[in-house]
Amino acid sequence: MLFKNTFGMTPYRFVLTRRIDRAKQLLKHGSAPLSQIALECGFASQQHFSTIFRSATGKTPTAFRTEDS
Repeated sequence: MLFKNTFGMTPYRFVLTRRIDRAKQLLKHGSAPLSQIALECGFASQQHFSTIFRSATGKTPTAFRTEDS
């Protein structure tokens, strides 16, 4: 409860948000394959990463990468 009061989210949501933010940086500023980005950001697999990323952003990692390019 203290963590949530301090950061405004649960510890799980905090970690997930940090992972997604890191993935966004890697997608925008790199050319690594999605599977490598997934593992580097702490996801179990590319599929798991894609599912969570889409849930958090409303876009697939590939769509996010090609957006504004």
